[in-house]
Amino acid sequence: MEFEKDTVATMPQKGALSVQDVALLLTKAKQQIDQNEFEEAITFLNQVLTIQPDQSLAKFMLGDILTKVGATQDALPCFETAIQLAPKNIIYWHSYIRLIQTFDDPVASNEVIEIVRQQFDDELFFANEREALELLYRDGRYFDLDRLVSHLISKDLEDGLSWRFLGISLFEQRRYTESQYAMEIAVKLLPMDAVAHFNLASLLSKQNSLEESEKHFRRAITLNPQLVAAYNNLGNCLRKQGKLDEAESYLRMMIRFDKDFYIARVNLVGILKEKGELEKALVEAKKALKAAPNSSDVCNALGSILHTLGKNEEALVQLNRAIELSPNFADAYNNIGSVYFKEKKYRQAKPYFLKAIELNPQLGGAFRCLGQISQSLDLDFDSAEKYFRTALSIDRMDNEAHTSLLFMLSEKNNLSPRELFLEHASFGLVHENDSKYRILNHRNTRQKNRVLKIGFVSGDFNNHAVATFIEPVLKSFSKNTNFKLFAYYSNDVFDSVTTRLKEYFASWVDLAHKNDSQASEQIVKDGIDILFDLSGHTSKNRLTLFAKKPAPIQVTWMGYPGTTGLRSMDYFFADHYFLPNGKFDQLFTEKIGNLSSSAPFEPYELAPAISTLPFLKNRYFTFGSFNRLSKVGVDSIRLWSDVLNRVPTSKIVVAGMPPDANLKVYLDLFVSFGVACDRVSFVGRTSLQEYLGQYSQVDLCLDTFPYNGGTTTLHGIWMGVPTLSLVGGSIPARCAAAILGGSNLEGFLAESRDDFIAKAIEWTGNYEKLAELRSKSREKFLQSPKGNTDALVNSLEKALRFVWSRWCDGLGPVAFDVDLDTFKEHCLVLESNVTPV
Repeated sequence: MEFEKDTVATMPQKGALSVQDVALLLTKAKQQIDQNEFEEAITFLNQVLTIQPDQSLAKFMLGDILTKVGATQDALPCFETAIQLAPKNIIYWHSYIRLIQTFDDPVASNEVIEIVRQQFDDELFFANEREALELLYRDGRYFDLDRLVSHLISKDLEDGLSWRFLGISLFEQRRYTESQYAMEIAVKLLPMDAVAHFNLASLLSKQNSLEESEKHFRRAITLNPQLVAAYNNLGNCLRKQGKLDEAESYLRMMIRFDKDFYIARVNLVGILKEKGELEKALVEAKKALKAAPNSSDVCNALGSILHTLGKNEEALVQLNRAIELSPNFADAYNNIGSVYFKEKKYRQAKPYFLKAIELNPQLGGAFRCLGQISQSLDLDFDSAEKYFRTALSIDRMDNEAHTSLLFMLSEKNNLSPRELFLEHASFGLVHENDSKYRILNHRNTRQKNRVLKIGFVSGDFNNHAVATFIEPVLKSFSKNTNFKLFAYYSNDVFDSVTTRLKEYFASWVDLAHKNDSQASEQIVKDGIDILFDLSGHTSKNRLTLFAKKPAPIQVTWMGYPGTTGLRSMDYFFADHYFLPNGKFDQLFTEKIGNLSSSAPFEPYELAPAISTLPFLKNRYFTFGSFNRLSKVGVDSIRLWSDVLNRVPTSKIVVAGMPPDANLKVYLDLFVSFGVACDRVSFVGRTSLQEYLGQYSQVDLCLDTFPYNGGTTTLHGIWMGVPTLSLVGGSIPARCAAAILGGSNLEGFLAESRDDFIAKAIEWTGNYEKLAELRSKSREKFLQSPKGNTDALVNSLEKALRFVWSRWCDGLGPVAFDVDLDTFKEHCLVLESNVTPV
């Protein structure tokens, strides 16, 4: 929900950057050239030339690189080829002439200059050519403007004003790389021209070359302190870099120039929102509305901040008003979609997102949300994948889109374990390569037995399943004088669970409105020794923060069944039921550390008593599924239907359905696989106590695949209802193996579809044994590793001391298995057998 607006000096409002493949590659190449990373630039240019062998700009840029490295004779043919392909491009001629002039051959140089003058000797019929520059630009006659400036430059290669106008003309035509070349020439020829610096800074900001952009904005302000647009745009540039306080100060400076300049207030709203100063943001938005009551930008900004404050009805009034004022305002449609999306009203959100991307195909966030809607509402994984990948093509740094894609791919059944791993590894390649300021030299004191500072980063310190798993650990560790606990909460949801969890920490930091750099600085300042990620690729994760390596040891645990893809993440904590020693190391960038159990589970204290087996009363068998809806894919329903068809009198209850779920889609799937409508019933989401009571209707649960159930499987065991699960080769397909194997219920693990069907049929005929297991399930669970919280806490403490000791000795991460008696021996065995990924 972005409402950043740039203001202009001699330029009207600028358009968005092109993200077409070739344009993006050329942009990347130019950025690498500017950083003197010539090999990387050539790689990008070669990719372009593979796609378009006659791409004149790519040929020219190769010549530019060769010139910069002193290979002038090799540069000549590159420039000549570019000129042959685009003889009316004055930029190419300019560089060609400058190169020839270095050869100390005035005759050849003069001959080329004369050719250029003849090439651009147009009869343009302007009485005053200088006045015509401004006129043509204001009228948007860019083709004629290009002809005129090329004509003027051909007569005087050092005509800085013409170069300045060429730069902004090319910018308006979205020829951004050529525009940058022209603007750089203008700045070189007009070093004291504030507008030339402003124009180049604005382009660089759009290209996300933020440090260079900031430098030229500051220069523009120094040269002309009255160039008020520069204050606004510098504020936006600083905001993109996370320098929110300084960004705010420049926008307030601009407002002092003109208190009614509403665009500066709109941008200020965005900055205050990022800082978490929501009420101040609301004040500024209302001031902007007073200054410009008929501005769609203002209504959109006000609607956005009202939505953030949870005032959705008021937000929708303002956002709809924005559309009334500007019927083609893509951001407003996107923001209305976001309001409904956050309320999980996906049917209402979808048409607004579709309209938003119709109006602006560069709204990556809208594509991301459409992907999540396609996945959860329409059960259309193929469309969801396309939407997520489109969002990433627009912004490859969109962590939320990448995480959503990876989570969805984990729930699909069309990738091999290795392919799924490589998809995750691509996340690390993007975010770790772009983490320029990664902290490598940690200054933590290397003392093995000192008190350790343990940090936990999570967006789920609220009424969420992860909170129920981590709380027993926090409760125990908070009393352990060997550890000091720090919380880093990446969500803005606060409830009674949040309040309770806060008591376990020596320090609590809200990260929801801190960027990665700010969060990393805080973690370093706190001196964290071991930092836990409790999210993985789930909502509200801060994996991009971990890419900066703010702590010497980083561990991912509990939140996600699979690798983060980050090599800066040192360990993945699990257990040997979930990940048998040495068998899955190649599917993780982390080293696997196996505890006595992958996570503790403390049953809900108000859980109802276990009921008798429903079959004994009904005389027909009832299967059930309580898993999250996004896990219930076509393959799962097909397998369940095969079971139902083999047990003709059986029924199935599919619980946990969200209010907006398209039940017809799911029912139609059952019918298409031969199951009658009256054998399938759906139950909506409800309170935890009522949800647990629903297990009394079910004899046996059927698991989803390839992404097994987790919390629901544990709740089922506590309520006496085991889950029949198909174990797969991917990590998400092993969740049930961890839970059922660690709860002495291996008899409910199937190795194939046929085995799954056979075991389901077997259990329907063995209802007496099922009834006995049901009545004794709680007692057996408490005796299992899964039910032994003390053992887990014990093994976790030893694991933390082990990984810390290795770091103190200057040793890297290694796979290990915590056995309370033979810990060191296990570690040595695994260390010698681990093959690096």
